[in-house]
Amino acid sequence: KGLQGFYFGLPAVLLQVAGKGAIRFTAFEQFKFLMHLTPVPKASIDFRAGIGAGFAEAFLWTTPTERLKVLRQNDIKSGLNRYSSLAGSIRTVATEHGITGLYAGIGATGIRQASGVGVRFALYGRVKSALTTDPPQMWQSALAGGITGCCSTLLNNPIDVIKSRIEAQDGKTKEYTGTIQAFRAILKEEGVLAFYKGIAPRLMKISIGQAITFTAYEAYSNTFS
Repeated sequence: KGLQGFYFGLPAVLLQVAGKGAIRFTAFEQFKFLMHLTPVPKASIDFRAGIGAGFAEAFLWTTPTERLKVLRQNDIKSGLNRYSSLAGSIRTVATEHGITGLYAGIGATGIRQASGVGVRFALYGRVKSALTTDPPQMWQSALAGGITGCCSTLLNNPIDVIKSRIEAQDGKTKEYTGTIQAFRAILKEEGVLAFYKGIAPRLMKISIGQAITFTAYEAYSNTFS
């Protein structure tokens, strides 16, 4: 496939990253504001608000865009080129599986996003405080974001494997019918190490991504505050 093969699914990824970032931080701030009005312990507000934001982005955005991304990337293996464009991918999934086909793996995706986002927001402030005084320098925000990205990845890589297996299915006969069933099947057939397949590139992707995300978040917050 050449160099182009590394960029299969890029339109869906770009759409996904922009959309889920907007939803994530908007939802986080809203949940955080509401929780300050309740007797929730302040030490847990960032974590709880992050969980809420993770579920919100999973339902509103991440699940359908992840589904399209995974299907497009699977074209590399099949060579069928059934998902050659973003619009074409949506039409194909909607025609063959109905609109609910875009929400395959929503349970696993929701758990992944909620756990990952919750951990990131809970840890980011603490790691940042340990590194610097407020406001942080750019490299300190990047380092804090990278560390939180690594921690969340180590925590939820098993559910990411389950999510990807479910989303990659593209036929009438499905090996994985749900999150719990997929967990049991993978554990039985491949062992516990299967849940950490692909963790090295995912660690790189998410740590770098969160370093950039939190650095940009701090910069924009300071600019518009």
